[in-house]
Amino acid sequence: EGYTLDDTMYEVTISEGKPNEELTIANKVIKKEVTIKKTYGEDENQIPEESISFEIINQNNDIIDTVNTNEEGITSFIIPYGTYTIKQINTTEGYQLLDPFLLIIKNDKPETIELKDFKIPVPNTSTKKKNNLLEIILLLILILC
Repeated sequence: EGYTLDDTMYEVTISEGKPNEELTIANKVIKKEVTIKKTYGEDENQIPEESISFEIINQNNDIIDTVNTNEEGITSFIIPYGTYTIKQINTTEGYQLLDPFLLIIKNDKPETIELKDFKIPVPNTSTKKKNNLLEIILLLILILC
């Protein structure tokens, strides 16, 4: 488990003069190319998010690599068989960090992960309604007086 199957045919010749033949075959660990495409914006108006850093953390909680998005919001890396946590460590102002997520590598097929971030909702702190109500009350007082 975790290694690629070697389907190469090896020829071994055993003869009277050479009754023993040694053949060493090395197992190759499964490795996968992973691409992260990071965007941010509002609704469907997403734009590439440049210079965003992600930590790749193994099961022992060790940071094995840190990768950064380019001007197109893309970063790629090759990672061996196993389970990893991907953690975003910075963000664009006004946006939240995405929650860390698991990345499980079981095969060598390239994978693209699209991550979208949306603007942090800002509560309406406008005092316009309060001011309008105050203006109405003052106007009524002036009319009644």
